[in-house]
Amino acid sequence: MNTELLKKLESRCEEVGDCLEWQGHISATGSPRIYHDSRVQSARKLMLQAHGKPSEVPLKHKLVCTCENHRCVNADHIAIVPLAKFVRERLVANTNHQIRAAKIAKARRKSAKLTADDVAAIRASDEADHILAERYGVSRSYVSGIQARTKWRDHSVSPWAGMGAR
Repeated sequence: MNTELLKKLESRCEEVGDCLEWQGHISATGSPRIYHDSRVQSARKLMLQAHGKPSEVPLKHKLVCTCENHRCVNADHIAIVPLAKFVRERLVANTNHQIRAAKIAKARRKSAKLTADDVAAIRASDEADHILAERYGVSRSYVSGIQARTKWRDHSVSPWAGMGAR
């Protein structure tokens, strides 16, 4: 186990439920990345290396996160699977992005500082951002995001979600 590398990686993570959610750079393809050994590398591969697990991905295989949280770098949630299995199970099964967003939002809210009642009170309040932020122990920008509904969005999912207008 490489404790120095592990400390470096964990310093850029936040615990969200069972996941270690990456707070650093995310590539255009959605993969957590970090600058290490003079180059940008996969944070998931480095996390596997830090835990002493195999991190080389064989041909026709893919490194995936089993918890479906695209920011997760927990070594227990990372697996190397055959590409055919990935396509069959993940890409076809997860075509509805609203359901995926609802699952991630639910996981994040388990360890959230605010409750749904707090969010409702913030949205209903006429008080200034700085007063609400101080009362609930969050930043002013977070309170503004809640009021603008960019934070704590309602991820209610209907069976027709993602089908589009037909």
